[in-house]
Amino acid sequence: MTKFAWLPIAVLVAGCSGESAGEIKREQQSLELDGAESTRVTLTMEAGELKVSGGAMKLMDAEFAYNIDRLKPVVEHRAGEIEISQTGMRGFTLGNTVSRWDLRLNNGVAMDVIAKLGAGEADLNLGDLNLRSVEMSIGAGEVQVDLRGTPKRSYNVRVQGGVGET
Repeated sequence: MTKFAWLPIAVLVAGCSGESAGEIKREQQSLELDGAESTRVTLTMEAGELKVSGGAMKLMDAEFAYNIDRLKPVVEHRAGEIEISQTGMRGFTLGNTVSRWDLRLNNGVAMDVIAKLGAGEADLNLGDLNLRSVEMSIGAGEVQVDLRGTPKRSYNVRVQGGVGET
C-alpha cells in the first residue's frame, strides 16, 4: 500500500460540505407585467420538483419551498427575461431534502420557455401560454409536458433527454 492511498478520500471529504435538512421554508414571489410583450423564462433546477402552468395575472407568480439554504432559488428579472436557478447542489445532505417550485406564468405575454432540469420531477402544463418556443434539457427523473391548447402561432419544441421518463 502506498503512502498516498488516503489522498482520494481526503479530497472527497474536503470537497463535501455536509448540511442537515432543516425545516421547510416557503417563499412567494411575483413579478409585475410592466408592459412586457415578450419574455424569455429560463429555469435551471439541478434537483427537486418543478410545476409550471399559466394563469398568472402578473408576469409571474411563484411559490418556492426548500429546507436547505443552498437549494433556495435565485430569481433574476430583467427587461424581457426571467432566470430562476438553484444556488447549488454540491456536497452531501443529511436527511430528506425539499426543493419545490410552483410557477404560474401570464397567458398573454409571448414566452420562450427554457428548462434545464437535472434530477427530480417536473410537470409543465404550458398549453395555455402564448408560446414562441420551448426548449428542455433533462438529466434524470420524470418530466411531463402538456402543450395542448390553442396556440396563437406556430412554435418550435426541442427536448433533449437523459435518463428517465419524459
